[in-house]
Amino acid sequence: MVDDSKSVHVHKIKLGDHFRLPLHSDEEQREILTTYVVDGLSRGERVIYYADRTEPGVIGSRLAGSGVKISRVVDEGRLAIRRLRITSRYRPRGLHVAGSIDVLTAGVLTTNLGPATRWPERDIQLDLTELEFIDVAGVRAIVRAASALGPGRRLVVKGLAAGPRKVFEIAGRDMTPGLRFADEEGL
Repeated sequence: MVDDSKSVHVHKIKLGDHFRLPLHSDEEQREILTTYVVDGLSRGERVIYYADRTEPGVIGSRLAGSGVKISRVVDEGRLAIRRLRITSRYRPRGLHVAGSIDVLTAGVLTTNLGPATRWPERDIQLDLTELEFIDVAGVRAIVRAASALGPGRRLVVKGLAAGPRKVFEIAGRDMTPGLRFADEEGL
């Protein structure tokens, strides 16, 4: 149940508004985000929900509990629930990426790749086996990180499916110095 005093303020948020909310608990965050998304959908807006810690199915269940016909709004293209989760790996040293990398999440990838390029290992592995989507902004972030590596160092991309790999090829970035693909290298 959503606290009415919080809902009144969330209902006042309009398209294009930016807001920062001091939240006191995960439950409070769930209530406010659910109200915000439900309101947007009821106004006929298109909503893209990026989740990092919560599985998309859990978010869908919460919205369904608030009366949203999930399958209908997804089929109509009015709701997309995506996840971008980046975790460090130590053997081999690198990052594991799950979810979608696009113009809205490429900054998060860049923020994580920056420190990784300073690790002492010769090869930094970027495990993309759970990557669902990548656009040119995501490719650009990966290429910049690979280009920032010193001589003799490599950013080794592992598990990139054929579709996302095509984005690298179309952008002409698959031959970037310092960038290697594990399937080509036998790594």
